[in-house]
Amino acid sequence: PYKDWYFLRDGKSSYGDKFDYEAWSGYQVLPKLNVYHPDVRNHIFDVARFWLELGIDGWRLDCAADISPEFWNDFRRVCQETRPGSVLIGEIIHGDYNSWVDDYHRLHSATNYQLYKPLWSCLKDRNFFELRCGIASPPVSR
Repeated sequence: PYKDWYFLRDGKSSYGDKFDYEAWSGYQVLPKLNVYHPDVRNHIFDVARFWLELGIDGWRLDCAADISPEFWNDFRRVCQETRPGSVLIGEIIHGDYNSWVDDYHRLHSATNYQLYKPLWSCLKDRNFFELRCGIASPPVSR
């Protein structure tokens, strides 16, 4: 009953399943969920509501850029309706952070790995040149 929750392919998985499925970055232990399927969306939203109602303040979302921005729009709406003021922080490794973060629809904040090293060098080694170059550089896309 859950086969449509995933992106199945012909063949067998490396675990000997009778089917194969798309996985995040090729890691078979992390199958890609079909977030376009209504049952998948509702299940994820129900999990979010459950934890928010228990009192968590928000979510830190791994690999947020690997899921459609439209999904995060809906996820944010569900979270804000359940617990106003909850926060969504997404892991964004590459790309334009501004396309994932905004005040009204998507993530509230995101990791910025492109600036991680320049910031570290600035604070640790007083290397302000690296920080200046990192800020001035256009976002790296995949």
